[in-house]
Amino acid sequence: MTEPLFIELQSTLLNLAFVESAYVEDATLYVAVGEEVHEFEYEHNEPAGRALLELHSVLAARNLVIGSVK
Repeated sequence: MTEPLFIELQSTLLNLAFVESAYVEDATLYVAVGEEVHEFEYEHNEPAGRALLELHSVLAARNLVIGSVK
């Protein structure tokens, strides 16, 4: 069975192949997909952090590398 190429976050489909980075700041999950940055707002940092961990888990299962370059 193959893994999906997309993940749904708050009714938004994200193409996993193009996720470049993701981080949480002030209860908001930011996900860079190609040249777009998607913002997913949560009431508290905890659910935003869990969403980030789940995203990282899915990406790791697909053997993709995420991160940022400074």
